[in-house]
Amino acid sequence: MTTMRRSALALGTLVLLAGPAHAADTALLIGNSNYENKCAVDVTGVPMDVDAMSGHLMNYGYQIVSTADRSGIEMLSDIEGNVPPAGDDYVVYYDGHGEIPVNGSLLGIDCTRTTAADIVLAVDIASDRTLLILDSEASGALGDAVNALDPNFCVITSATGLDAGTRGVFTPCFAAGLEGAADADNNNMVTVAEAAAYAIANCGDGTTTPTWDGGCPDRVLSVGSIAVDATSWGRVKGDYR
Repeated sequence: MTTMRRSALALGTLVLLAGPAHAADTALLIGNSNYENKCAVDVTGVPMDVDAMSGHLMNYGYQIVSTADRSGIEMLSDIEGNVPPAGDDYVVYYDGHGEIPVNGSLLGIDCTRTTAADIVLAVDIASDRTLLILDSEASGALGDAVNALDPNFCVITSATGLDAGTRGVFTPCFAAGLEGAADADNNNMVTVAEAAAYAIANCGDGTTTPTWDGGCPDRVLSVGSIAVDATSWGRVKGDYR
């Protein structure tokens, strides 16, 4: 399978609303940075990444649900509880640690896991409206596992297979694409296909490459440009992950 083909946070939930997406189109952003009892290294850049992503998605009109420092059970509840009504799109963005030995499962701050099977069951019949954007170790393997269970999902990942990930590079680069750098046809909108192509070309770290499964190519993720915290753009490989 080719690379192109596969190719103010606080505990709790913050909901932000904005308008041209459908009124109930929803983006759930999960940022895990402070891991309990040192079960994993803290990921200090996550809050800036989540702020950048939420700003661009809200600018297009997604209803933003932003959660921070969630356990495995809480992440699963977040994913299941925020599925929008039939006919509306769903984006699930995750930034934090992944568990390499378990096909890249998402790692809660208590180091319990949310697996591909968990995600598929939580989203259920809304899978054909769901885009996963995963910035974690072994995110490519998790994306592959999700697609194997339900090929209706659309998935963009920061890494290929079981690779460790892009060490803080992916989300700042991906957000720069949403800000306009990925707008290949200069129509002031960035689609999933444009964002994914930009990420694959620009958002790797030299050791691994982002991937996209080819799904949801025409869905719009961002329109226009929006000011975000400039400190989130300046990180380089190895900065915090």
